[in-house]
Amino acid sequence: MMLGRRSLRLIRVPARLDKVVSSLQAEVQARAVAVTDLTARVSDAEKRADAAVEAKDVLVSSFNQLEADREWLRTHGIARIVEAIMNAPETSSGLDLVKERARDAGFKAGFNRCIGHINVLSAGGYTDQASGFRDVDTEGRLKAAVASFYDTPLACVGELDECLEVADYVDRLRMLYPDVEEEEPAGGVGGDAGTSGSK
Repeated sequence: MMLGRRSLRLIRVPARLDKVVSSLQAEVQARAVAVTDLTARVSDAEKRADAAVEAKDVLVSSFNQLEADREWLRTHGIARIVEAIMNAPETSSGLDLVKERARDAGFKAGFNRCIGHINVLSAGGYTDQASGFRDVDTEGRLKAAVASFYDTPLACVGELDECLEVADYVDRLRMLYPDVEEEEPAGGVGGDAGTSGSK
């Protein structure tokens, strides 16, 4: 009888032990799954954090570049663009023509006014016969010269438009209009070092 009870106990202990082991294995597996899930989530969070840091660095870099570009445009670029437009050959020739036409129109108007005053004083019949502008529409020529001046395309404005059509337009503008300091020869502004007193 004693052996029978002992063998029953021995059979019951491994059965209970198997249940405990199975339970522990299930718990270990559940924890392993939880750890794997947590590890995946932590890895994903780390990737997102790294991406956020990279995005922040890109934004800071972009902001710094925008600040530098704005400063260059403010201190150099705009002045260089205006200078290029003012010094353009088309601007110079157009203004020369407008000045010439304005001078001609002013001369003709002054000549005719003078003749009018002389005729009042002398009761004579002076005309603009001797004037080189007789029968010349100087006012119309002046208006045409002004219209032509404003309608003439400037090559430098075309280059400027091409620069402004691209994303890195400030870099293109810097190449098109380099800083003045880079162009000045070493030894003095304008290269007139040592010429004072010899005029």
